[in-house]
Amino acid sequence: MTEFAGVTHANLPGKVKIGSVGVTLGNIQHRISDEGEVLVKSPSNTLGYYQDLDKTHELYSTDGFIKTGDKGEIDSDGYLKITGRFKEIFKTSKGKYISPAPIENILGAHPQVEACCVIGEGQQQPCAIITLSENQEWGEELRKSMNLLREKTNRKLDKHEQIHYIVITQKQWNVDNGFVTPTLKVKRHVIESYYGANLNAWEELKNPVIFYNK
Repeated sequence: MTEFAGVTHANLPGKVKIGSVGVTLGNIQHRISDEGEVLVKSPSNTLGYYQDLDKTHELYSTDGFIKTGDKGEIDSDGYLKITGRFKEIFKTSKGKYISPAPIENILGAHPQVEACCVIGEGQQQPCAIITLSENQEWGEELRKSMNLLREKTNRKLDKHEQIHYIVITQKQWNVDNGFVTPTLKVKRHVIESYYGANLNAWEELKNPVIFYNK
């Protein structure tokens, strides 16, 4: 972040921990907020945004730490692991917070999956909307494959994070229709807007895999 005017964490030679961004450097302090957000304090922290007091107040915690916007964990050795973007986190009807990015990374590694987006604000459990890679035919074999993917993914997740169902959508997500950015990142708010009205009905179906031809 430019608000730090420098590097805050690093994996040092001989002390690398895979999956983390490392430990703090120098006089830098870090902690995790009650909501799970990574907070950092550095001697080089910005004093604020020029002529924008409201934005400056939003940037800082009450004790002077910068709110990074990242969700993370700090282990017993002080290594920081980023687990998602805080603004992407949503809450289920059970009051549990879901960080979709790690779940999407698991699902997206499957060869039949072109792109995916995990949503479920206000639902009992999250669901995954998936577009398929080329030359995939809808049918029972695909249904079995996607349900197996769901089951394998859920075994890696905490109970409140587990995918209730997978929706296979026929609609392709691309830059032209506004579903992805020019760098091919899925626009979460667009996905939520387009599919969100169906979530209650899909949840009631209790089908682990749903084909959606729109």
